[in-house]
Amino acid sequence: MFKDAKDYDRSLTGLTISTCDPKIKSDMAKKRWQDPEFRNKQLKHLKKRMQDPEMRKKISISLKKTCQDPEYRKKLSKRQQKLWQDPELRKQMSNTVKKVWQDPEYRNKQSKSQQKLWQDPEYRKQVANTAKKNWQDPEIRKKYKKARSTSRQALEAKKRESMVKPYYLDYLRGNKSYHDISNATGLSYDSIGFFIRRFNKQNGYKVITKNRDNKSVDRFVYDITTGNLLDI
Repeated sequence: MFKDAKDYDRSLTGLTISTCDPKIKSDMAKKRWQDPEFRNKQLKHLKKRMQDPEMRKKISISLKKTCQDPEYRKKLSKRQQKLWQDPELRKQMSNTVKKVWQDPEYRNKQSKSQQKLWQDPEYRKQVANTAKKNWQDPEIRKKYKKARSTSRQALEAKKRESMVKPYYLDYLRGNKSYHDISNATGLSYDSIGFFIRRFNKQNGYKVITKNRDNKSVDRFVYDITTGNLLDI
C-alpha cells in the first residue's frame, strides 16, 4: 500500500509524474485512484479544501477563465458529442438523473440554490446577455424553435391522452365506442385509436372486438404475456 502519490511514483522505476510523458501520467493516476486508501485520503483532502471560501473563489475564477477560451469550449463540445453518441451512456446518464431527482432532499436543495442564484443581479444580467448572444446565432435560434415546437406538441399530445383516458375502461367493457369518445372529447377517431392502442400496450392487453348487434359490441381483453382472458 502506498503512503502517498510520491511513494507510488518512486515505485515506478524511478519515474515521477513531473518527468514522464502524458500517457504514463494518465496510467499512473488511474492505478493510483484504484487504491481505496489513497482515494479516500484525496477525497477528504478535497472536501476540506472546498470548505475554504477563498479556495472556492479561486476555483470558480479559474473555471470561468477556462470556459471563456473558444478553443477549450470547442474541444469540450466535440468530446461531449462523441460521448453522447453512445446509447448505453445516454441510458446510464438518464437513469442516474432520474434517480437523483427522485430524492426530495436533493430537489429541495436545488430549488433553494436556483432561488439564491436568481437573487443575484449580476447572475441575472449574465444569463440575459448569454441568451441575447445565443439568439443572434441562426443555428441556435433554429434549434431553440424546433425544441419549443416539439415541447408544445408533446404537451398537446399529453392533453389529448388525458382526455381519452377516463373512457378507456368503459371502451374495454364495450360500454363506449370511438363515436361516443369523439362526441365527448372532440377528438378524431385516429387520435382516439392511437391512445387506445397506447393504453393497451402499456397494460399488456390484447383486445378482440366482436359485434353483438348494430349498436353494441363485446370486447375480449387478453393478457399478452399469459394469454389469459381478463375480467375488466
